[in-house]
Amino acid sequence: MSGNNLKKYRFLFYILISIGLISGFSKKLEKSAIYILDSYKTCLTGQDLILIKKHLDIEKEQSGLYPPVHRFSHWFKENLSDKLEYNFPIDRWGKPYVYKAINERRDFIVSSSGKDMVHETKDDIRIGSIE
Repeated sequence: MSGNNLKKYRFLFYILISIGLISGFSKKLEKSAIYILDSYKTCLTGQDLILIKKHLDIEKEQSGLYPPVHRFSHWFKENLSDKLEYNFPIDRWGKPYVYKAINERRDFIVSSSGKDMVHETKDDIRIGSIE
């Protein structure tokens, strides 16, 4: 093998090693990016829920009761569409919030399905008038 061919193979060898390292690194980078994005969405959803609770509490102060379940989407549009990035009740993963008026509308719970996008699992994010 001549010196030139050896240099070509060495160069090709370094390229292949680099591609292998980059592809292995990119998977770790992708997992890290997804984790960071989910953490960010969790924080934003928590902040959104705090704002929703604040306005639900104002509603109860004014009317004596929390809104009925069937009016939650309408109530949300009327009270929060100018305060949040969207005008319908969805979380940061694009799934609808679940609103439950309980104790004859004297209490409530609003929940997000969280990063797994399935309600009633351990990663759900909840807020309510009773904790």
